[in-house]
Amino acid sequence: MPSDATNEATRREWRELGFFYDRNDQQKLWELIGSRSGLMRFRDALSEYAEDPNNDYESEHKHYGPYLYLEIMTWPEPGFDDHAIRGSLPDLKRLAAIERLMRGLHPVRAKRAGGKGQRHPNHRRDRGNAEQPLKGALPIES
Repeated sequence: MPSDATNEATRREWRELGFFYDRNDQQKLWELIGSRSGLMRFRDALSEYAEDPNNDYESEHKHYGPYLYLEIMTWPEPGFDDHAIRGSLPDLKRLAAIERLMRGLHPVRAKRAGGKGQRHPNHRRDRGNAEQPLKGALPIES
């Protein structure tokens, strides 16, 4: 079990990234969660990856976030699975047009173990006008 210091460092890294993801393998969904500006950083990461011609090789990839769990990978067919967000560079550029996806996002309030509301990783108690966390789901391929 990670120490409190490790858990805090992990939360800090996700906050700096501005978004995080969760997978629901049973429902076959990737859930992207973050503030609007954080999700724009997700868009920027996809765009930067897709604009780099060095990434135009099958299986080329880049890792993001704490423990480098989140992976964007070049692959002939687009998709999401338990391994990566993948596709050709043009596919990833289309996904980076996240503004169109944001229409389907909705504000969330996460729950803490024990039934109490859990603070979103981007939440800080001293933020008066903090952006509301948003959540959207994308299908995972088998």
